[in-house]
Amino acid sequence: MRSYNPLSFPADLPQISMLITLLVLVSSATLTGHAQVGPEAPIKLNTLWEMQLGTDYTSTTDPAERNLHPYVGIFYVLSGTSDSANNSIPGVVPLYRLLNSSKTDHMDSPVAGEGGYDTEGSIGYMWSNGSAKPGLSPLTRFYDNQPQSANAGDHATGIDESPIAHPQSFPYYALEGALGFGYARYPGTDLSLASVQGGGVEAKSNAATGCAVWEWWWNGIQFINDYDYGRQLASAAYYPGGGAPVLNSLQETGDKYGFGHPDVLNRDTAHPSPCISLNTSGNTQSSAAVPLDWIPSNFGGGIDNPVIYPDMTLGKTLTLDWIGPDGIDRNWPVGLYQVVITSPPSMSGDFTVEAPTAYLNPQFNSYFYYTASSQTFTQVSTSSIHALSDTTGYQVPGAGTGPQAVILAAGTDPTSPAMGVFINSPNAGFVFYDESTGGCTDSLSNVTCQYQSNFAKWGVNYFSTITPSPWTFKTWIMTDTLQNVEAYINQLNSWKVTSR
Repeated sequence: MRSYNPLSFPADLPQISMLITLLVLVSSATLTGHAQVGPEAPIKLNTLWEMQLGTDYTSTTDPAERNLHPYVGIFYVLSGTSDSANNSIPGVVPLYRLLNSSKTDHMDSPVAGEGGYDTEGSIGYMWSNGSAKPGLSPLTRFYDNQPQSANAGDHATGIDESPIAHPQSFPYYALEGALGFGYARYPGTDLSLASVQGGGVEAKSNAATGCAVWEWWWNGIQFINDYDYGRQLASAAYYPGGGAPVLNSLQETGDKYGFGHPDVLNRDTAHPSPCISLNTSGNTQSSAAVPLDWIPSNFGGGIDNPVIYPDMTLGKTLTLDWIGPDGIDRNWPVGLYQVVITSPPSMSGDFTVEAPTAYLNPQFNSYFYYTASSQTFTQVSTSSIHALSDTTGYQVPGAGTGPQAVILAAGTDPTSPAMGVFINSPNAGFVFYDESTGGCTDSLSNVTCQYQSNFAKWGVNYFSTITPSPWTFKTWIMTDTLQNVEAYINQLNSWKVTSR
């Protein structure tokens, strides 16, 4: 059972301070001479909830009506026929809610008045073609034609298929066909984990929240914090849309209204990014999500209306027990995490990418950074990081110098559990944020801190041009004792592996 304290909710603070930092960085990009062609204008969505009115399944996008009945959030549909820049969206059709003359059966349809039903109104719009955008799923209508069923004669709207399986079923209901296409959600849950293992590490990606890494296990210890949908181990991309101060904030996991935000009622009203692919083969797992904007109100959205970038995907390829350039399988707890971004061919210019970032549980609040030339590690006090966590974050020395690494450990003893991160890029650096104090203090063997608000964070910030699809960035992540993580970082440095 998750426990939240709405009186101490810092989840927005690191995200907002990150946006402030990135706004300064990205705004300065206009002076570099790069052609700036950002992502397409995002599109506001409606969440489609399936309510149960006795024996009548009924769809709604109205939160006031939703709150009067039992419901699940099943789908994202378009809220209109234009994007946030007032460009018309081609190939979309309306979705109407209809009611039969005896007022016992609601039915959804792209055709007003279908079958002699009365049209109650439009509840959104959908693409008419499933190949119009990456990862679209069919919104499907079902009909209960079984006399023995209590719901005989009723229509229902649900998810029959999608890029990844979704847990929804209607006993006695027969498939009638697709009504149109949008983005499938996970009804009634925000947890559907897919595991990959290697080298003593197990990582679990959550199909219900952008397929981001939700858990990272080593030696019986779980590292990742999942207070809301801005946490996890995931990527994000930032761009000045429409000029400063508006900032496009593309998130692999979801927007600020994740489950954990004090204004979000439950999982079915939260806003996860739709995961459109998730594949595991041996010790490698890959995934992709269509990103939501972190602050939907920047583009006309809000707590009931997420905003999506339908022509882009953010994802990863994660290989555990990574084999180095010498070809030796060491069976070690070192993984290669590749951020993968796909984008329209026309998009260009300087972006800032969290490639990736990880929110760890608050026990991992001993921070170190690496100096490659001397192969030494320097500790940074938690207090100095915390002092900057509501503004710019702590910018780790050495950005853009080539080989760089950081460690977050649960103490300073050489045997302390730790996570290390290694990159090698002239266009990247690290940042620390710390909100580890004043909250969960349970032992590492207890997983309750996973859903508490306090955290320790590292981030890889890449700042330069993103080339047309696919764009990738390599980051090495390792978990072991502090002394072993230091040795792994030295080994990676000796190999001169590069992130790009």
